Amino acid sequence: MPIPKDSSVCNQLYSRKNPAFISISERILLTKPESTKKTFHFVLDIRNTAITFKPGDAIAIYPENDPLIALEVSQLLQQDLKQQIYYARSSKTLSLYELLVKEKNISRLTSSMVKTFCSYTQNPQEKKQLEELLHPQSKEHLVQYLTQTNVIDFLKTYAPINIPLEKFCENLSPLLPRFYSIASSQLAHPDRLELTIVLVEMKKNNCIQYGTGSHFLCNLAKLEETKLAVYIQPTIDFTIPEDSTAPIIMVGPGTGVAPFRSFIQERLIKGHTGKNWLFFGERNRKYDFFYQDFWENLVTTKKLNLDLAFSRDQEDKVYVQHKLLMQASKIWHWLKEGAYFYICGDAKQMSKDVEKALEQIICSQGKLSQEEALIYVKALKKQKRYVKEVY
Repeated sequence: MPIPKDSSVCNQLYSRKNPAFISISERILLTKPESTKKTFHFVLDIRNTAITFKPGDAIAIYPENDPLIALEVSQLLQQDLKQQIYYARSSKTLSLYELLVKEKNISRLTSSMVKTFCSYTQNPQEKKQLEELLHPQSKEHLVQYLTQTNVIDFLKTYAPINIPLEKFCENLSPLLPRFYSIASSQLAHPDRLELTIVLVEMKKNNCIQYGTGSHFLCNLAKLEETKLAVYIQPTIDFTIPEDSTAPIIMVGPGTGVAPFRSFIQERLIKGHTGKNWLFFGERNRKYDFFYQDFWENLVTTKKLNLDLAFSRDQEDKVYVQHKLLMQASKIWHWLKEGAYFYICGDAKQMSKDVEKALEQIICSQGKLSQEEALIYVKALKKQKRYVKEVY
């Protein structure tokens, strides 16, 4: 039976509960050894699947925990990883190993776990500590504790106690999929799906702790062997304009540049004539310029305008919002021509700073009041000409 490639059929085939299984065919380090972080380019093999996607879509990938962490959890609980446990969520019996590696989040400590340990501990001092932590007046302290303490740290302090294994597992949160913006066009590369992923590393107590999803993909998953459970998370508005002549302005520092790689590939293969302008930022040009050859070739062939902000290449830090302000007149001209404005990346600070810069540009170049500039931005959003994908 031929594999359907119609997107509506694909959406029915693959979902959170019924993922596709694919492998990693390539994993290439984009950053230089001198960089302060590691960012990788991934190529996923989607042949023999019905996966379809469009520019702006994301892929959901179910991660797995590090088996060494699962082993440490089992040792702290004084339990055998081969022990079988009934897992109600999937209505099946699994080994403790399967549960800790593939089903449960063994990094994130939950308040229900703290409550359970409080009710089971026989140690008066520990019980008092946990009761104080759970007291209604200690709500802020509890939130802070849960943020700063992982499961291993908690178990090192309070385990072992006589808690049923099923009860312990019940109080672990489920291991949820991680979402990554797709960095390639399916029209350009029909048998592959590409990603840009930074390895999340955090220093704690002189040890390096990794983000679960990025550690699995960057360090643990084996090329061609490990099967990734995945499904596509379609975008609604974050995609290229239907109007092939419309200009687009893309702001994507760091891994936020990923979807714009797919935007450009798609526009080129479709023969779109609309102008393209990318604002990319990272720490150092020599070490962190992702896809440098690709972007520079497009600039040479006059298919892309490129502005770069490498924050640590000079004494005063320069970010993408500063580069936007430097190009205020030209950006306003593009907006007047009907340009679409996209932001992808950090929601905490970057996207807010970029939006402020956009408002400032509209205010100064359009000779508008601050209130009128806000109305202008609101109109852009309503017209789907200002779209964000932030996280």
